[in-house]
Amino acid sequence: MMSRGDSLNSILEALCAVADESCEGWRSAILLLDAKGNRLWYGAAPTLSPDYAQVINGVTVDPDFGPCSTAARLRETIVISDIRSDFRWPEYRALALENGFRASWSTPIPSLKGEVMGSFDMYSREPRTPDARELDIIKQMTHHAGVAIQRSQAEEALRQSEEALRASEHVARGQVEALTYSLDVLATAPEPEKFLGKMLSTICRQLSGLSASLWLYNEPTESMTLQLMARLLGRLF
Repeated sequence: MMSRGDSLNSILEALCAVADESCEGWRSAILLLDAKGNRLWYGAAPTLSPDYAQVINGVTVDPDFGPCSTAARLRETIVISDIRSDFRWPEYRALALENGFRASWSTPIPSLKGEVMGSFDMYSREPRTPDARELDIIKQMTHHAGVAIQRSQAEEALRQSEEALRASEHVARGQVEALTYSLDVLATAPEPEKFLGKMLSTICRQLSGLSASLWLYNEPTESMTLQLMARLLGRLF
């Protein structure tokens, strides 16, 4: 899916589907860490109710909230074998029980550099603990998720870079065209000093300056001579 350019959301949903099928009785969700590292946002949760997915969307990375936030914060897998008897996160506990979950575990999604990019979360409606096989499966899924997320981020950075380059090229073309036009006008202007004065006044207005001046370099004397000056209101003197 990555090689053919599928969207990040499609890839993450496919990873969740594999996790759900491979880890019987568990339901999966993927949360993505924002650029500031402050919040976890919805990435994929194809088998969770939309209401629950919406509630956990945008949770803060705070060890006091729940396993997903704690896993991202501490960079380690957090397991709750029985949510009803675990009182570490009251807010999360009430939310999970209200939605019928009795067990959950969260695994941080690492980048190739070891940075946390999100969490891979598993939920069960029965008290239970993941076995070694299930832990290994999710370890593989988090690796694939990390690769997909990094690839998506790289593509987005490239797109923004290309847009910025196109914008700068557009500005540069405009500047060249304006300069060319100005030189053409200056070459044929019957009153070049008057034209230069208007240019200085325009510069003043565009930059909100009090005045703009034109100095000419005298090569034989290696000195600068004031040629023109314009005030903000366009008065030439």
